Amino acid sequence: MNRICYGVTAGVLLFSAMTMHSKEFARNLNYRICIPDSPSKMELAAAGELSSYLQRICKNKIRMNGSEKEILFSVGFAPEATEFSKGKDAFKESGFGVFCRGRQVLLTGLDDPVEREEGTLLCVYYFLRRYTGWKVYAPDPVHGEKIVPDPVLTLPEADKPVFSFVIRDMTRFFTDTTAGQMALYARKQLCHNPRWAGATVYYTVLNKWGKRFRDQKDMLGLYKGKRRSILYPYHLPCLTNPKVKEVIVRDILGMIRAGRIRRKWFCGSSAMPLSNAVNVQTAEKSPITMIISTDSSFPYGTR
Repeated sequence: MNRICYGVTAGVLLFSAMTMHSKEFARNLNYRICIPDSPSKMELAAAGELSSYLQRICKNKIRMNGSEKEILFSVGFAPEATEFSKGKDAFKESGFGVFCRGRQVLLTGLDDPVEREEGTLLCVYYFLRRYTGWKVYAPDPVHGEKIVPDPVLTLPEADKPVFSFVIRDMTRFFTDTTAGQMALYARKQLCHNPRWAGATVYYTVLNKWGKRFRDQKDMLGLYKGKRRSILYPYHLPCLTNPKVKEVIVRDILGMIRAGRIRRKWFCGSSAMPLSNAVNVQTAEKSPITMIISTDSSFPYGTR
């Protein structure tokens, strides 16, 4: 992540230094984005992404919790974010969270270069996904992402998400996508611990789904206005079609009944958004949470 995330911030550093004092990173409409006096590279990268997406998403004043009064977004613990403190709100272990007190919003998480924890950046992406309606489908900012213009924000006092599974890494096999683009896409999918892990089951649609459903176009992913199943990462099924999930769950249940999953682990995927987890019951009524694998990489098992 160092290469891509920190590389992204070269322009961020210049932008911040040229236009604003060190505490205020960006100002637009009725909001400001502030950073610590001595921001880390991760905090700069996260502030840059937040600023870029809010400019694309918000063309009018942001309405948050019933008001259009000025909003302060603090990426990390900026001095101006007086409602928050490291002693009370900082993460000492893996994790990240969105905090809202009055008109101040704190986006923070654990950043540990040694353990490759990138909580602050993931917190920004989580905030965009959870509260603005931003969706990411593929590593293509033009055709692979969807934004909702001028969303109304409703923020709780504290949102510290605890996920039911971990996405550990993204595939390293791709054709028309650079390593940097894939690394950034991984973070947008909240891949917060980029390491390989052992798989308990391998389920893929690559080189299979398009052939299997060549006569059922509604089962294929929509890319640039056409239903198609082509090279990675544009081989995905239509994940908004309920029939697709039914087919995939049925396939994996067949693998379970055949004895190919011995433990109550869930099957991870490197390209599947967090929202696509499904809960199923085995024949023995033991719950297994599954994340459907949809690419050419090895999925990951975790407890």
